[in-house]
Amino acid sequence: MSTCSFSLKIWQVTFVEHIKLISIDLDGTLIRPDKTITVRNIETIREAVSNGLEVVIATGRSYDQAVKMTKDLKLKLAMVTVGGADVRIHNGETIRKIYLERSQIYSICERIKNYNLAPIVVYTSEDYFRVDLPKSLPLLLDSYKILKIVLVQLDPELKQTLKGELSKIKSLTVTSTAPSDIEILHEKANKGDSLLWLAKQLGIKGGEIASIGDSDNDIDMFKISGISFAMANANSDVKKIASFTLKHSCVEDGVHDAIKKILQYRT
Repeated sequence: MSTCSFSLKIWQVTFVEHIKLISIDLDGTLIRPDKTITVRNIETIREAVSNGLEVVIATGRSYDQAVKMTKDLKLKLAMVTVGGADVRIHNGETIRKIYLERSQIYSICERIKNYNLAPIVVYTSEDYFRVDLPKSLPLLLDSYKILKIVLVQLDPELKQTLKGELSKIKSLTVTSTAPSDIEILHEKANKGDSLLWLAKQLGIKGGEIASIGDSDNDIDMFKISGISFAMANANSDVKKIASFTLKHSCVEDGVHDAIKKILQYRT
């Protein structure tokens, strides 16, 4: 049987006792590399819901992608998608969307135009697709509102350089979900702000949130949560921020471990 790699101190038990919402990242957390969810994780998430806990999916993926990837749960869950730019309630209705401003997009293109980049992934209000920026910029802005731009296939040195360039643009969220990518959103579009906003709509406070994740874009979510769990496969920056690091990875039922610990102490 899976066991957690930690025990809770008295003050930490107090936080867990009052948890009402569990926010779970997808890739590298709930979803394994083969894009599946373990049976144990499915059963434990259903148990959490049956015990009155609100379970929220928080992901950099689009809403349609997230629904498809979590279909085996057979649950209608609220979701924070596109890295926080698109928030949905249980029936799929959009209750919050945060777009990049036109001026920000022009500034982004100006900063990256001199680099030899792979086609960029653009998330819009309708879909996501690959484009060659800045060549496609005029057509893109005439046709769509943009939620997120993702730079992909970056080597470590180029990634660091581009992060420095993009940090000069005001009011952006610049983060990552993988070692070779950079995700660019409006500063208000991050998992932390959007999860806290959603929780308030549900009558839940930040201190009543538990979050589980593995990547840089989960850090904002960890910061607003009462308690947070980093997967064993999480990067070092995420582990430093998390309340706990789990013994097991996304392949080994780490999400199950975290939820079981919450259910054990919850009042």
